[in-house]
Amino acid sequence: MTPRLRRGFVPASTLVASATFLFWFSLYVYVPILPVHTESLGASAAMVGTVVSAYAVAQLVLRIPIGIWADSLGRRKPFVVAGLLFAALGALGLGLSPGPWFLFVSRAVTGVAAVAWVPAMVLYVSYHSAQKVPRAMGVIMGVNGSAQLTAALVGGLIARAWDAQTTFFVAAGVGIMAILVMVPIHEPPPIKSQRRAPRQILQVATRPLLLVACGIAILSHFVRFSTSFAFTPLYAADIGASDAIIGYIVAAMFAFATLGSLAYAGIGERIGYRHTIGFGSAALFGAVIATPFIHNVPMLMVCQAASGFGGGLQGAALAALALRGVDRSEQATAMGVFQALYAVGMLAGPAISGFISDGSGIDSVFYVSAGIALMSGVLAYVPLVPRR
Repeated sequence: MTPRLRRGFVPASTLVASATFLFWFSLYVYVPILPVHTESLGASAAMVGTVVSAYAVAQLVLRIPIGIWADSLGRRKPFVVAGLLFAALGALGLGLSPGPWFLFVSRAVTGVAAVAWVPAMVLYVSYHSAQKVPRAMGVIMGVNGSAQLTAALVGGLIARAWDAQTTFFVAAGVGIMAILVMVPIHEPPPIKSQRRAPRQILQVATRPLLLVACGIAILSHFVRFSTSFAFTPLYAADIGASDAIIGYIVAAMFAFATLGSLAYAGIGERIGYRHTIGFGSAALFGAVIATPFIHNVPMLMVCQAASGFGGGLQGAALAALALRGVDRSEQATAMGVFQALYAVGMLAGPAISGFISDGSGIDSVFYVSAGIALMSGVLAYVPLVPRR
């Protein structure tokens, strides 16, 4: 049965989508300028990578427990509201940080906030019938991507009009706005509200198809966080891009990531999981391997657009694959496992790439990342991944 969608004047699913937009805007409005801002405070390339990777620490540790806890309670809204509060606090800390290590701690707090993506995604999906779950997944990931796109555009403009610190304070304010949007939301009645035995949780967490999706996602996030979120902005600055232009470059990536997420429903139905993930990996590989040979901003923007489309298409396919065959009462657990494990790539990518850059130069970051993108495409064709 489809849960009741409307309480009052605005459907609950619309409010959840709106809060999700503000949530991701708050987390990403400062992302284009964060690596450059960190470097301006005296950080080495390794330290820049460490600050960027701090975002993944809490996600790696907390996403599985939060998914299990949310399934056990049958509630998602409290976790989303808590995440929004951490987003505001972390952004405020970034704006007030006097040095790289303070940035590291504050960025780690925003990583705690990002854990709320698990219950937020499942909460949105819960307002749709089982047959509409794949489409709902594409829509909420499209909201995610459009928020990141808007944030990248606005963040660069704010930094140019005022300064980098202002973007952090704007992020904090938007996080508070999102909490207010969440207040009137009513959740659908829980399907189950019971404590699960560790054996049951382990059965969900060790489903072979889920683990394959996680493995591919780890590699994909290694590449995307090493390049687009860490060293592509630094590379752009090296070839003469201003803060605003860096925002546009990152925005191009987010714009096409959103298109990739939204295109998944149509493309995935036509060519199946394997070819969809493989095509996304190929686009990611091509964009990353070309980057060190580019010395002008427009071409770098084109590369980031290709990278974004490939990553968005691949990400939507992998998220749908992770939930394939999972009972609705266990979806938050499965999504928690998926998002926690792909955070390994978010953590390892920028951290390892920082040391690679310090030791062998920034170009080496892109060569290593390209090889890993190629590996993610190969894994899409293992027998466990269904054709359709």
